[in-house]
Amino acid sequence: MNNAKGCSPRSILEVGEVFVAGGMPTITYNPRSQLNLEGQLRDAIKRLNKIILVVGATKSGKTVLVRRVLPLDEAIWVEGGAIREEGDFWQEIVNQLGISLETSTTIGESAENGTQNEGSAGIKPFGIGAEGKRTASSKDSTTRQDGFKRVETARSASLRVLKERKLTLVVDDFHYMTRELQSSIVRALKQPVFDRLKVVLLAVPHRVADAVKAESEIEGRVASVAVPDWHNPELVDIANSGFDALNVDVDAVEVQHLVDGAFSSPHLLQDLCSLLCKLGNVEETVQSSVALTPPKPLDILFKELASHMQPTAFSRIKKGPDRTNRLERALRNGSGSCDIYEAVLYSIIETGPASVVTYNELSAKIKEVLQPSAVPQQHEVTRVLEQMAKLAAEVGGAVPPLDYDKDLKVMHITDPFFRFYLKWGVERTWA
Repeated sequence: MNNAKGCSPRSILEVGEVFVAGGMPTITYNPRSQLNLEGQLRDAIKRLNKIILVVGATKSGKTVLVRRVLPLDEAIWVEGGAIREEGDFWQEIVNQLGISLETSTTIGESAENGTQNEGSAGIKPFGIGAEGKRTASSKDSTTRQDGFKRVETARSASLRVLKERKLTLVVDDFHYMTRELQSSIVRALKQPVFDRLKVVLLAVPHRVADAVKAESEIEGRVASVAVPDWHNPELVDIANSGFDALNVDVDAVEVQHLVDGAFSSPHLLQDLCSLLCKLGNVEETVQSSVALTPPKPLDILFKELASHMQPTAFSRIKKGPDRTNRLERALRNGSGSCDIYEAVLYSIIETGPASVVTYNELSAKIKEVLQPSAVPQQHEVTRVLEQMAKLAAEVGGAVPPLDYDKDLKVMHITDPFFRFYLKWGVERTWA
């Protein structure tokens, strides 16, 4: 990768400009051209008088995709996670538009009052005739102005100005809003969308139906653009484009290991690549190509990143509901004991942790974690899974890091960062 003699030097880029974790990447942006996601979204916005739903897993690149198609000067963005009431939603749009809800009107009236005075001047013109008279007149002008203020609602002003300025309304993390709030907003947007207002809502797959169900009449006025899960070659392209921009060599096998550890998340991969550069003392583009070797074992890199994560949901789930009489269960490795919440959590981790864990898979892992005499019964495990999901929802909001489907007996771990922390940030005292 060395520059040939006579070639101009490389542009110097800082690592943070190349591997943009949690931001808007440029160098490492992968448009996934074969999927034509940008084209689908652009066509839907321009052609359809419908609410556009952009659907994809947590941290799958939905926001980055929409930002590429809709620059900030063409859209108003509202963060769904920051909205608690409908009034807050419309006021946020008003604030971003920089408009006032008050308009002043003035009505004026004017009147004139006149007076006339006569008097002798004491002079005879040309020495003949009567005395000359001087007439003086004066006028007093009076003006009265009455004013009143007209106040427009935030909702009315927002919708009016969005259409006047031809701006698209984008609601990121729409799923974070309550069902009632979703319903109110969708209902308010139905007619404006019919009148050519452009609206884009971003949501996760298992919440995609909420926007439709929120208002039954909107069902035929919604179009979806799906952001599929990332495949390994797509993530490899992200890593390679970044390393190339920094003029560093990373072995293809090591790049694949980084991708494998990213749990299909481009966001997480950007973090890992950035941290690798930091550990290798690469702060910016180097002019002479250098080899960047990940630490051995690669676990060191993963654990370093996990050490900076502090998911609140983990401690709540591990602890479980407040109880004082919880039974201690002996670990199979003889190192001590744990309660049932810890045992179930450790068993989930032992699955990979996988993004989807069935009860049968979990049950098998519990038997590997605990002594045979300490293994809980099925109804006890099911109760714990339900409680874990409830605690995660209390901490994680509308999209908790894990969720349990009691009908299918399946645990979903929806957040790749939470999976990563479970794998690399938790000390394996039970193994």
